[in-house]
Amino acid sequence: MSFLDPVYQRPHDLVLGILRQDMTHPLRVLRRRVWRGCGYTLHFQIIGESHIVRVERNGSLCFQEVLACLPLAPEQCAHMQTFGDLQAHHYQRDDYRVAVAFARDASGRGWMDARRDGFEVRFRMVYGVTPLTRIEWQQDGDWLRWWTLHTYPDAEAVTSVYSTSHLYIGSR
Repeated sequence: MSFLDPVYQRPHDLVLGILRQDMTHPLRVLRRRVWRGCGYTLHFQIIGESHIVRVERNGSLCFQEVLACLPLAPEQCAHMQTFGDLQAHHYQRDDYRVAVAFARDASGRGWMDARRDGFEVRFRMVYGVTPLTRIEWQQDGDWLRWWTLHTYPDAEAVTSVYSTSHLYIGSR
């Protein structure tokens, strides 16, 4: 298993953006996987200790979910939330919802589910802990659900950032 060089990021610097268009900020995608079904294509991408999920329907961009330490402009977002206070947040519309939560814990152990598809990137050890970013997904009837875990070690503990998203992929 290869480890990536650490880039010190803090969970306080995270921004959740639901973008209506392509990102203009250049990104380094470390790992990606694609899910296809019901006319949808989702590109699950790990970018550093962050993620982007690009949602397309019949080849056209619907939106992008971004949880990253990136400078996002409010005008490019259908929704945007910063996390300087590490407070949980959720956003919902008819066909999609996302929730983000924070915990000081043992780096998300027990959160991952072997029954779901997924992948992760592990980074070099920081403060005696190996940070990771993981994305998992599973279709459940007319819904596609995905979960992300991002861990941020510091000198005192590990902050785990969890997101859970649901996208309606059925026909109405």
